[in-house]
Amino acid sequence: MKNLVAEAMKDGGSVFPLPSSTCLPALQKTDEIVELAKVAHQYGGIYATHQRSEANALDESLTEVFEIGQARANTRRDLAPETAYKKNWGRHAGSLEEN
Repeated sequence: MKNLVAEAMKDGGSVFPLPSSTCLPALQKTDEIVELAKVAHQYGGIYATHQRSEANALDESLTEVFEIGQARANTRRDLAPETAYKKNWGRHAGSLEEN
């Protein structure tokens, strides 16, 4: 998978998109995503994602996004904050400001 990301970046890609793999916990482990984001970073790419949870694990899923992009892969990140659950509407702003 790292080779595929590297090839995509060499071919002109600028974003390492993982909307499906980080939304669905079973598809990728955090450590795997970090390694792929590091490859994208080597080519000036960014890590773009949706969080894994929009519901009860919203805080944990946002923490994971910031951990992957900022703390572990040291790359810029683009988060598409979507919250389908009414009880979490408006909660992204505070999380994004903190990170």
